[in-house]
Amino acid sequence: MNQELRELLAIARIDGGNGAAVTGSDWSRIVLLKNWGGIPPLRRLANTYLESCGFNFLLLGPEGAPTHFCKCRPATSMALQHEIAVLAALSHDAELSRAVPKTWGVRSGGLQLLISAYVPGTPFDHTVAHLSAGQWAGTMNQILAVTRRVAQRAAETLPNLLGRGEPIGLREAARGSLAYLESVGLARGSLRSLETALGAGGTLHGSPQHGDLWPSNVVHSGGSWWLLDFEVFGEVQVPLYDVCHFVRTCSDLRYGAGRRATAGRWIDRLMAGGAESEACRGTIAAVARQHALGPREVVGALAYYLIDVATQFHKRGGPRWYWEPHVLEVKRLAEVLGAGVDLERLL
Repeated sequence: MNQELRELLAIARIDGGNGAAVTGSDWSRIVLLKNWGGIPPLRRLANTYLESCGFNFLLLGPEGAPTHFCKCRPATSMALQHEIAVLAALSHDAELSRAVPKTWGVRSGGLQLLISAYVPGTPFDHTVAHLSAGQWAGTMNQILAVTRRVAQRAAETLPNLLGRGEPIGLREAARGSLAYLESVGLARGSLRSLETALGAGGTLHGSPQHGDLWPSNVVHSGGSWWLLDFEVFGEVQVPLYDVCHFVRTCSDLRYGAGRRATAGRWIDRLMAGGAESEACRGTIAAVARQHALGPREVVGALAYYLIDVATQFHKRGGPRWYWEPHVLEVKRLAEVLGAGVDLERLL
C-alpha cells in the first residue's frame, strides 16, 4: 500500500463503526477482494478489460465486521468517475434509501477511491438455484420492480448524465456490434436474420439500464433488495436489456446447479415448455408491458441485448470459455430466427 492511498483514506474520513476512524497505518482493517494490478500498471497487456489495474477491498470496523466497500482506480478512470457521480446522487435520494448504498468518492493526483456503505445480507446468487420456479419468478419480479424505481429516479435526477430517454433505433444502435461480430466470424446469413429482427423492432423510447444486473449484484438485506455495482449504469438505454440479462444469468445459475431444461443455450430454454421457461418468458413479458412494447419490439430488444453482450465479452479477450458462450447464444438466436420460429408469439 502506498502513501497516496494512505492519504486518500485519511481524507475520506471514514468512520469505522464506533467512532474509530480508519487511519493510514491500520492495514489490519483492510481485506483485499479483487486485484487487477498496480496503479499505474507495470505494463499494458493486449486485449485486457477496462483500465486493467486497480483493486476492490473491504474496510472492517473495530470488531472485525465489514463497514465499507471500496474501489480504487487510477484518477483518470472515467468508469469510476461515472459510478461515483451516479451513486452519490442516487444514494442520497430518500426514495432509494433502501435500494442503493450510501456512496461518495475522494481523489488525488494519481488515485481515486469509491466508498460505499457495506450492505450485509445474502447475495441473490446464493439462493436463486434453490427456489422453485414460482418462487424464482416472484423474486425476480420484486427485484426488477426495485430496478425500475431506480431507473425512473435516475432519469428524473440525472438527465444530463444519462440523457433524456431519446428514441433508439435498434438496428442502427447494433450496427457497430454486428460489424465487429462479422469480423470475428459471424456468418453473413446470421447477420441478415439478426438485422431483420432489429429492423422489425423499430425505434424504442430509451430508459437507463443498470447494465450489469445479475444475481451477484443484488443483495437481500433488512427486508429489502439492494442493487450494487453501478459502473456502467445508464450506458445502455435500450429497454428490456436489464430484464434479459437478469433472467438469463439467473437461468444459467439454475441450469448449472442441476435444474435441467431441454438445452444449454438460453434461447432454447426460452422456447421450451415447462415452469422454468414460463418463468423466463413471463418475467420478460411483464417488463415489456410496463414499457408498452409489442412482440416485434421485444424480439428486437432481445436481439440487441445478446449482440451487445457477446461483443463486450469478446472484446475483453481472455480464454475461449469466457466469451464463447455469448457468441454461441447470438448464433443460436440467428438460427432460430432464420428457421422462422415465431419468437414473437412466445414472448
